[in-house]
Amino acid sequence: HTTTYGEYVAGELHGLADHRDDSGKLLSRGRFERDVRTGVAEEFDDFGGRIIGRVASDGELTGDQIVYVFPDGVTALVGTFREGVFETGRYSKLTKSL
Repeated sequence: HTTTYGEYVAGELHGLADHRDDSGKLLSRGRFERDVRTGVAEEFDDFGGRIIGRVASDGELTGDQIVYVFPDGVTALVGTFREGVFETGRYSKLTKSL
């Protein structure tokens, strides 16, 4: 079960929003337009890592130049993701920890 915190317009999510589980743990955040994620979004995993990237037109984290940041906040995979699943890419290091 999850809870969405955000702004609604005419019954649709429109603006910034966070999705949290029952314990309050952040699962994802991003911007929505008419109930569809747009722009840059983040999804958080159970281990402390996160996927960050620009979503496709369907609101999914699909495409190139999407980043998975490991729980250490510095090590990352940069590459191609399909619906939030890593396909191919390279290791990288962030210059500043998240």
